[in-house]
Amino acid sequence: MKKLKKILAAFTASVISAVSLCSTFSANALANKETFRVYVDVPSNSGVADIGLNLRYTPSVTDICTYSKGNVDTDFRLSVVMDDGAYVGVDIWSYAESDMVSPGTICVLAMTAPSSTKNLFDIVDVNIARLTNIAGRNLPTSRLRISNVMVGDVNQDGKVNSEDSTLLSKYLSGSVSLSGDAIRAADTDCDFCVSDADLIRLNKYLNGEIRYFDR
Repeated sequence: MKKLKKILAAFTASVISAVSLCSTFSANALANKETFRVYVDVPSNSGVADIGLNLRYTPSVTDICTYSKGNVDTDFRLSVVMDDGAYVGVDIWSYAESDMVSPGTICVLAMTAPSSTKNLFDIVDVNIARLTNIAGRNLPTSRLRISNVMVGDVNQDGKVNSEDSTLLSKYLSGSVSLSGDAIRAADTDCDFCVSDADLIRLNKYLNGEIRYFDR
């Protein structure tokens, strides 16, 4: 493979609402696939100020649809990487003016992947290129959590179906509790909370009114 070349300048995501990259990336990523989201999080008292991530993938298998800045105050930038005319990854950089103390989400990337995919990181390579505090000291990778969920898979069984809708309805009525990745899978509109709007969107997906959660 030839040396990867960045073809788009890094740009700042200054709002939390998702920015679509579908017009940029190949349409073949939107055929017969599910929506996954990659979350980049910092825990409490992480001490992190400077983050650099590299994501690489095969565009015929998976691709990015949208990205959104998270709920922490950082200067977030994303640049697209290509090789021989194909988009093969992104580089993500996040800068804070001081070492972070509060927990939160740096960014969220929505990607499509085959329905048979159980863990997106089986087909997407993620590398932490830089993780330092404000003084430039390298920090352990445990100060950063990078995870992925299949959107709509509320019961975490690897598929999205009516069982997920039933479970989400019970959660909204207060009869069951959800936590961790289940909550993130239930957040179908990616607004960092779970509400009736997420159930409506999930049911639209199940009824075929929408095909992808993030486009």
